[in-house]
Amino acid sequence: MKHTCYFYLENLDSEYIDKLVTECLKMPNFNGKVGKKEIVNPKIRRSKIAFLDKNKHSKLYKKLYDLAVDANNQAYGFDINDMELLQFSLYEESNSGYYDWHFDTQWVDDTMRHRKISMSIQLSEPSDYEGGDLEIVDSNLTDEQKIGCRKKGSIITFPSFMSHRVTPVTKGKRMALVGWILGAKFR
Repeated sequence: MKHTCYFYLENLDSEYIDKLVTECLKMPNFNGKVGKKEIVNPKIRRSKIAFLDKNKHSKLYKKLYDLAVDANNQAYGFDINDMELLQFSLYEESNSGYYDWHFDTQWVDDTMRHRKISMSIQLSEPSDYEGGDLEIVDSNLTDEQKIGCRKKGSIITFPSFMSHRVTPVTKGKRMALVGWILGAKFR
């Protein structure tokens, strides 16, 4: 593995993002869940989520999967072959929205595949919120790149087994798309 994180700055068009956000905010959403048993636990996570239909958003799925393949070729070298549904995530000041330290790979489950690459796509302007920082343990991001990750349209990828969090939003709201790239179980 060459890098712990790999990212693209402002890779999605702002106008497209605005249309996507408008659509996502109209979709039925629910409280984000945690763990293998998928329970709501506000001591670990406070966010609203919804999932994007793969058929309706096929161009977006293809673009993001292609970017993940490129990141994989540049940084990780994992065996990957699929993408889970994209998750729209909303973190709001009203409940100090956050997601505490966690990793995305479920090591013990009944499936024959693992989440291998996680991606976060920034949908908010940096001025729309305070707090709400994506932090990744032992990431190799420079301070400039950390600031860049807050830019609307930026995309960051990292191995799904790395511990990460979103700090509490103290003002406004933070919106992001989250995606996971899958492959055969690690061995």
